[in-house]
Amino acid sequence: MSWLTPTVSAAINSYAESHKMNSIGVSVGIQEGFMGLIDSLKGICDKGSGSYAGIQTAADAYK
Repeated sequence: MSWLTPTVSAAINSYAESHKMNSIGVSVGIQEGFMGLIDSLKGICDKGSGSYAGIQTAADAYK
């Protein structure tokens, strides 16, 4: 997750560590869903350039 800022990455890691599930199946399902969300966000960020990538994506969707 090198595309995330260190602060955001640390926050995600901290959240993941403090919310571990006892059930393997549940945690795997949550992890897969979470990674899908991360991949989607990364795709949105990669579509544009710089800090305004998300805004550009929203503008494209509005057109």
